[in-house]
Amino acid sequence: MLQTKLDNFTYYGETYNATTAMKLNKGNCMSLAVLTTAYAKLFDLKFSYREVSTIPVYEKRNDIMLSSSHVQTIIYDADFVEDKNTIYIFKPGIVIDYFPSKSNRVGKFFNEATFTSMYYRNLAADALVEGDLVKAFILAEKAYSYNKQSVEVINLLAVIHRRAGDNKGAENIYQAGLQIKQSSLALISNYIMLLRKPVSYTHLTLPTKR
Repeated sequence: MLQTKLDNFTYYGETYNATTAMKLNKGNCMSLAVLTTAYAKLFDLKFSYREVSTIPVYEKRNDIMLSSSHVQTIIYDADFVEDKNTIYIFKPGIVIDYFPSKSNRVGKFFNEATFTSMYYRNLAADALVEGDLVKAFILAEKAYSYNKQSVEVINLLAVIHRRAGDNKGAENIYQAGLQIKQSSLALISNYIMLLRKPVSYTHLTLPTKR
């Protein structure tokens, strides 16, 4: 039944909530995952999310460079009964995905809180591109409340502070982010550009375009 609900859902590079995605029957990978989550909850199915490594897609909007990542939803078999004497690598289920490919490399699984943080991060980035710093900050704070370890959200918060004229606050946020993940290229590159001044463009990573 879940498959029939998602049939003919078409790709469109915008992040929608479940109601809008269902009405329009389209959206980006985040929209598809949001809608899948809503249906899974409606049918009382167990689910999780998984990152997928694909060739990154870059888009420059105004002076912001956006790079995309990819998200899959995993819906588990409701009839599966686990054998306590058997070790399972993966539980039986189906993968909901726009672009399944053998060349894709699956990454780590993550929970609904992390996924919700990614959803609000997308919306915050859209608001930032539109120049609405207040809306962007509110949404980024919402994203941070769901996942305080996300360097992508921390990077976004720092960018918002800088664009609001709070360079010192932005620097403090970048430094806090680097305490979590020193290898984040987006975080490092944006921090370097803040220190150099003037900033030519901003780099954000979003699970939106695939």
